[in-house]
This record gives sequence, C-alpha cells and structure tokens, in this order.
Amino acid sequence: MKNTILFLLIVSILTFWGCEQNPGAVNQNEAKIQEEIRAVIEDSLDLYFDALDDYSEDNLNSDGPNWLGGSAGLYKEGRSLLRYGRIAARPLERTLEIVTDSDTTATAYIYTKMSGKFMVIKLQAGPDSLSISRYQKPMTHEIERIVHLKKIYINEGTEYRWKVVDISFAVGKSNPDLIEIEEVTIMAREIDTLSITDPLAYFMGGTDQFILPRFTEVKLEVKVRNNTPNPVVYPDGTEATESVRLQYGRNLMGHFARQNFDWVKREGDVNIYEGTWKVRQFRGIHHMVVDVIDNGTILVNDNEAYPYVSKTWSAPYTVIPF
Repeated sequence: MKNTILFLLIVSILTFWGCEQNPGAVNQNEAKIQEEIRAVIEDSLDLYFDALDDYSEDNLNSDGPNWLGGSAGLYKEGRSLLRYGRIAARPLERTLEIVTDSDTTATAYIYTKMSGKFMVIKLQAGPDSLSISRYQKPMTHEIERIVHLKKIYINEGTEYRWKVVDISFAVGKSNPDLIEIEEVTIMAREIDTLSITDPLAYFMGGTDQFILPRFTEVKLEVKVRNNTPNPVVYPDGTEATESVRLQYGRNLMGHFARQNFDWVKREGDVNIYEGTWKVRQFRGIHHMVVDVIDNGTILVNDNEAYPYVSKTWSAPYTVIPF
C-alpha cells in the first residue's frame, strides 16, 4: 500500500513538473479544445438564432402566422392599427466565450449584439380618409445564452467529439436596461406548469425542451417591472406601462407570428400580463420570445426622453404531430 501511494505521488509530481516545463503543450491543447467546441457551436445554427429581427418593414404589416399564407394587412377601413418591430443591421456582432470546466465538460457563453432601428407604424383608416405615420429609433439589443457541452468518446475510446448537452433561455436587453421580467409561467395540457425566474439558470436538453403537439393551446403569465423615469400608461383603463407580446413560430425559414398579451393587474410595482397562443407550426424546432417593450418607446416619437427600452426572454420548442 505504501509503495502504491509513493508511486502515485511520484507520477503526480512528474506530471506537474512536465506541465511547468512545457506550458506550450498545455496552451496548444487548450487551443485545440476551443477550436473543436467553437466548430460544434457554430454548426448548431439554432443556438445563435435570436428570433427578434423582422428583416423588413413589410413584415410589420401582419401578426401572421405567415406560414399559413394569410395576412391581416394594414389597410382595412375603420381600423386603427399600431405596428412595430426591429430591423437589424447586418452582420450581427457575435462573441463566443468558452470555459473548459473539466477534461470532459465545457460551458460556452454566446453573446449577440443586434444594432439597427426600431420601427413604428400608426394607421387610422376611415371611409374617406387614411392617415399613416411612421418613425424609427436607433436600437441596440444585447442577447446572452449559455450552453453546456460534454466530450463523448467513440470507437472504443480512440476518438471523441464534443456534444451540446443543454442550453439556457436567451436573455436580451436594451441599453438603457430599464425593464425586468420578474417571472414567466407557462401552462399547457401537455406539460407541467412551469414558473421561471432565472432564465440563464434554466437549462433544456435536446429531449427535455418544450415538446408540444400541434394545435396545443399554451397560456403564459408574465410579471414585469418597468423602471423607466417617464412611464406612459396605455391602453386606457389599465396601468400598463409596457407592451407585452409573444413572438412564436420563429425559425430559420423566416416564419413569424405575434400574439399581444392583456394587462391583468398590478401588484406593487409589478404589472401582470396574460396571453394564450395555439401551436399551429409544422413539426420541427421553432422559437418563442416573450417580448416586452416600454410604451414610451412605441408611442412617443422622441428618442431623447423615450429611447428604445426592451427586455426579451426566448427559448426553442419542438412541435410534434400529435
């Protein structure tokens, strides 16, 4: 027993001494790991998908779902419509930080900076008149997501590859960062009721993310705190100081749909909103975004007093036929 302990101690000392004598080998190995993990992350396009860019002003004219071929359109007599969205400049700024937690595990931090313009279109259509106003504000939206990876050995341990184990929600914020989403509660018949307060600490694997049969109805409750110094209450009869909506069905094919939420009540300095949406997407991976925007950002054409202020939480979900 003493000989075994002595042997292990000698091996440890020699290993440490070897690394001290040849730090270049350690750095080279770390660089190789970084390159391997970066390739895996970059091949997983859904990990980078922000689901916020409307790409064109034309896409603001309808709430969708655009994959069903219909469009509400702006121009309908007697309608008073308010449309808004983000149009990002390309390319987006992306940063990837990789931390090797052990010989077989790693954590990747994905940062995306979306710059561009926030567009607002207001329309009032009557039998003999049509009034349209549009304006834009500079927009910066920074998004963070965390990814866990694991080294998987194959071919009886002679080769390996890095595999994504799970991902967090993506959290986006404006600058200034004045809105906080305190909690999101998700309710659907096919899943257990889930309340999330820390989206960067809630991780979803490939088989335990939100899996929803087509035509499932999902209800969400969103609690929001808005710290803007110039609150604008809208609509009348509420205490809402922000607009809350769900963007869903977003994917790499350019699909989109939007569902506005209703203000329910105010508890202290927190507004509570509720909304429902029906899963009408076809099978595959899509994205949903809880999208909160300050009312002043949308309603007042004054970028000094009412700049772009927003907070978003987003997550992928998988649609199955039944």
